[in-house]
Amino acid sequence: MFFSKKSNQKVATAITLTGLVEQHLTAREFTYSVLSDGVIKTGIRGNNLSWNIYLRIDEHRKLITIQSVMPLCVGDSQLLKVADLLNRVNYHILLGKWCLDNEDGEVSHITTQLANVEHFTKKELDILLDTNINSVDSIFPSIANVNFGNVAPIVAFNSIYNS
Repeated sequence: MFFSKKSNQKVATAITLTGLVEQHLTAREFTYSVLSDGVIKTGIRGNNLSWNIYLRIDEHRKLITIQSVMPLCVGDSQLLKVADLLNRVNYHILLGKWCLDNEDGEVSHITTQLANVEHFTKKELDILLDTNINSVDSIFPSIANVNFGNVAPIVAFNSIYNS
C-alpha cells in the first residue's frame, strides 16, 4: 500500500484585482452586480443624492476606474454653463475628473488609479472609493444649481472652494 504525506502548507491562490475589489465591496456591505462586460455596478446614497457607481478593472493594464454617474441630465440650454463649472472644478481637483457628455447631458465623476494586485492594498481602495464618493456628494449640489438655472457657474464654484 502506498501512503502519502499530507502537507500542512496552504496552497497560495492567486487573487485578481477584480477579486480584491469584490471582496472589499462585500466587506463594506455594498450590494453590487457584475454586468455582462465585467463592470461592477453598485449604488450609493450620500448626504445630497443617490447615484450609481461603475467599477472597471483592467487586469492587463493594472487599472481601476471608478465612474459615478449623476442622476441628472443637463439640458441643451445649460450645457455651456455646466461645462464652465466642471472645467473650473477640474482645474482644482487633484484626483479624478468631472465629465459632461455633450450628446446626452450625462454628468459623471471618474477616478482612475494604477493598481498592481500584488501591492495594492484595501486601504488604497478605500481611499480611492471614498475620494470619488465624497467628491460627488459635495460637488453635486453646485452642479444641480447651475443646471437648473439657479446659480451662475462662478458663484457655484466659489461656494465649493470658498466656504
